[in-house]
Amino acid sequence: MLKGLQWVSLAACCLLGAVIVCVLMVQYWDKVSVVPVVRAQSALMGGSKIVEVEQDSPRFGARVVKVTVGNQVVTPGFYDPHDRRPSSAVPFQAGDDWLKEMTFTIKNRSSKTFVQIFQDVCFPDTKMTRGYLLCQSMDLGRIPENAAYTVEGNKFDQGSKQPLDFRPGQEMKISVAPYAKEIRRKIEERQPFSTISRCFINVNAGFFEDGMQWQLTSYSVPDPNRHGFFVRLHPSEFPVKDTRIAYQPNEAHD
Repeated sequence: MLKGLQWVSLAACCLLGAVIVCVLMVQYWDKVSVVPVVRAQSALMGGSKIVEVEQDSPRFGARVVKVTVGNQVVTPGFYDPHDRRPSSAVPFQAGDDWLKEMTFTIKNRSSKTFVQIFQDVCFPDTKMTRGYLLCQSMDLGRIPENAAYTVEGNKFDQGSKQPLDFRPGQEMKISVAPYAKEIRRKIEERQPFSTISRCFINVNAGFFEDGMQWQLTSYSVPDPNRHGFFVRLHPSEFPVKDTRIAYQPNEAHD
């Protein structure tokens, strides 16, 4: 009987000890060694980034053909603002200065020389704060004089900008580094920079030396009768070898 009481007393002590340990773990959980491990894993996940580009079309006069971050060659996905499925981009690890280390290469796929290119670097994660996409303009070159008018007929002030000499078949490498500080400032006005893990490189329009304008899948020329207005061209007049709207699934192309 005495021996049985001893066993009951021992069990009660063990139970009480377990309760005390649980209480202490709750009170001092942030000091338990498992927490730094979890935080380290979270930090690693936080370093994962992806890059996306515009969905390609045979009609595009120019497109992004290569993206690098430091010594890494990045495999971008295609950006779709309405697609909620996971991106097709391949994630890569990068530090806090990843934008300073990013460069992308554009190829002129047209039969004409570009003198001006419109491009933006956008950040889809910024839509969570104010509902719209924050972008940084990175326009290069100068609009030809016969096309540099507002719809009111006023001449654009382009200052000292010089035209590009971006010829058919050529590739042009562009660094994000000169814009990185301004991009970070804009983002941090809305949210922590650490929340940014996606980058969308949007090369979408440009002007050729004769004043012809490219905008994604369409081309137009200045209206000779109304400054600031353009006349759309028929696909037979497009300066690209393939005037289809889209490629077939899994079709190889440059």
